[in-house]
Amino acid sequence: MMQPPRPGAPKRVRAQEEIPQLMADHLKVLQSHCRHFDEGEDFYAAEIAVNLRTLLWHNPQRDSHSLLNQAGLDILEFFDTAKTLAEGNPYIGTYPAGGLIYETLIQESDQVVKRWNAHFAVFFGREVFRSSFDRWWSAALIDDEKGNSISRQQMVKSIADQDRGAHVSTKIDHVYYELSRGPGFTGHTMVIQGDAVNIADEDIDPARITHVNPDGAGLRVVRALVRQIAHEVLMTLHPQVDQYVAALPPMAEGINPISFFQGMFPEPIGQF
Repeated sequence: MMQPPRPGAPKRVRAQEEIPQLMADHLKVLQSHCRHFDEGEDFYAAEIAVNLRTLLWHNPQRDSHSLLNQAGLDILEFFDTAKTLAEGNPYIGTYPAGGLIYETLIQESDQVVKRWNAHFAVFFGREVFRSSFDRWWSAALIDDEKGNSISRQQMVKSIADQDRGAHVSTKIDHVYYELSRGPGFTGHTMVIQGDAVNIADEDIDPARITHVNPDGAGLRVVRALVRQIAHEVLMTLHPQVDQYVAALPPMAEGINPISFFQGMFPEPIGQF
């Protein structure tokens, strides 16, 4: 009978020949989890985050070596949503979250709810811009008026390590908590049904106004962000990217969907 390893027992070095197959298998699992997400099971975002952590999180001081690093692929430049939308201009900022997600309003029974969707189409029909892995992984995606910011790395780690991924922690990082439990950016707060309003001070029949229900919007934000991060990874690393692209769902439909807002800044911003 095999005995359990003793504390402090030596470890064996993994053969480098195993790494390419491990990477191939891992990308297949990531695509499978993304497929579940795209079919409406958005709770798979937690599984996607765990998968991304294994692929990308590298901390040799704690003997944690990413699969990307072990495969020698951290020298690649990664597909970058924010940089592509800004056409490489560091003075252009995209809201929300670097354009990685977009808002759609959905009529459900007698209410309108806010959905957030991964921005798959950003890399199609335009020049694609990339960033070094370290820059892509650590650049701030979100900066709020309180001075809080969060990167792809922090987003993935927060979900994987603290919130439904590999661990459910009793305490959650403050910035991630505020984002995931909040209203999910302001966006639309109401929808006016019927004909357009042409006069600025025209009174609107209250019966035409439907307020947007923000419940759960913050969680949908972080889940959509993780799905778009996985999209960037798969566009960069998938060995058969055409096959992956062909399986993507169409852009979400809804009431007046908004893709993103952009603005010029006096100094380069941190999104890429």
